[in-house]
Amino acid sequence: MAYIDKYEEYLEHIPEDIKACEESGKNIVFGYTSNLDILIKWDVSIFNHVLEEFLKEELSVKEGESIESMEDFAKIVSFYAIKGLGGEVCISNAAVCNYLEDIFETKPSLGGTCAQGAAALAAMGIPSIVHITDKCRAVCEFMNYSGLSLISQKGRIPIIKGATDEIPVRHMILQYSKGDVVKIHGKEYVIPVSNRLIMDYDTIHRILPIEKEFLEYVEENADNLYTYSISGFNAIVDLGILDRKLEVLGKHYSKVKVKNPQCILYLEGAHYLNSETKHLVFRKLAEYIDILGMNEEEFVD
Repeated sequence: MAYIDKYEEYLEHIPEDIKACEESGKNIVFGYTSNLDILIKWDVSIFNHVLEEFLKEELSVKEGESIESMEDFAKIVSFYAIKGLGGEVCISNAAVCNYLEDIFETKPSLGGTCAQGAAALAAMGIPSIVHITDKCRAVCEFMNYSGLSLISQKGRIPIIKGATDEIPVRHMILQYSKGDVVKIHGKEYVIPVSNRLIMDYDTIHRILPIEKEFLEYVEENADNLYTYSISGFNAIVDLGILDRKLEVLGKHYSKVKVKNPQCILYLEGAHYLNSETKHLVFRKLAEYIDILGMNEEEFVD
């Protein structure tokens, strides 16, 4: 089937979508993760300086490997960069994050697929309900739009009312540029494709806590849902934890579908830290999901 570009058509339809939401009282739901992205301003000269100081081993990356030191950063990130690959890897030592913030220019931004999607729609005037895992004040301020709500023990509340003073969950985002020259052990490599690497200093998403109040609210109000956009499983590496999580969520999605068969369940793909968890997610959720989305690299993988 030939690809058909419908972006312009959908954008032109947004005013009607906003009106439909306002008149019907129906909602779009997003789950489940959020974090604070730390956007690193790419500077190849600084990156080459890092490689000169810290690159001691051959370039490599193994599934499940994490960045514990700047030596790990050098060998893993240079591997991705010279191949023009995107991906996601864990940082297990806060000192790495702090060092990167010291040597590169950085900027905070909103992270988490569902958080970004909900905020983007809310910025255009489309109301939605979202489940987020990082409710630090910085994240909630990025999402502080009229019509964007959380579910608490007291019911539906504005995002900013759920803000906490907790330390942010940091995801370091490094986007390298096509054509830049990376210098490794006296050799030069031209980056073939602009791409980005997400480096997570993050333990909360290894277990992905999902609030009971959110699940119950969605089930009770399933009749009033247009779509339910799902993401955030990719950081779970323990198959046992994931299997138990999917068991609960499968029953949840089934209740939503029974009550509202027209509700579209959309599962967003991602770079999974453990390929076995990806297969388990797809296998377990296939019977509930209407649409599975992914980018080109995820599709090839």
